[in-house]
Amino acid sequence: MQFLHVTDIHFDKSIFNWISKRAGDFDAVCLTGDFMSEAGENEGSPEKQIARMLSWLEDLPKPVFMCSGNHDVLEPDLSMGALEALFVEDEEYMEFSSQPEMPQEETWLSKIGLPGVYTDGAIVDLDGVKIGCMPYQGEDHYKFQECDVLLCHVPPAKTKVSIGQFGDYGCPKLRRSLQTGLLKPTYLLSGHIHIPVSNTDKVNGVNLVNPGWGNWSSEPRHAIIEV
Repeated sequence: MQFLHVTDIHFDKSIFNWISKRAGDFDAVCLTGDFMSEAGENEGSPEKQIARMLSWLEDLPKPVFMCSGNHDVLEPDLSMGALEALFVEDEEYMEFSSQPEMPQEETWLSKIGLPGVYTDGAIVDLDGVKIGCMPYQGEDHYKFQECDVLLCHVPPAKTKVSIGQFGDYGCPKLRRSLQTGLLKPTYLLSGHIHIPVSNTDKVNGVNLVNPGWGNWSSEPRHAIIEV
């Protein structure tokens, strides 16, 4: 199987459009966090960004696996009530009315209810390949022990995929879990570091992939994962 891996979209509409055109060529799409951007003239409010992304996700032709990043944590004033009002005319996207108030550190991905879209905390068997989506700052590594492909926004520390221009911004706990064998996926897909020293590395036999952020000459940075 082949998976398309893209990370740190930051509400870049050109990247959304490119993924839409390419998704059908793969068995699944893997997205490793930081979907939202700071509100501005072009990006719109968080509510508008979420609405646009839900519509986009619904139209993708293949299964989508996605995990949250630091830019996907909702602000305290973006309550479930505010989000519910966005979708009152189309309840296909989300069932907000039965959900409790969203705590400060919860991400918008955890409330997605679209078929074929798997988000924070999901573990799915896709034709014999077990794929897990670890939430941003997810602490329960035990839950993902059996995953063949694991998505997490922040890469393991002290690796080529976690070191950028200004230092190492990887996760020490995730590295320990790989070194001790607690986590042993074939692939660990990440992001967060926009221009890593390298887009690939390996720890204890686990293949690490971080495509980085931005564009090559004619297309967004991405990785093709063969499992």
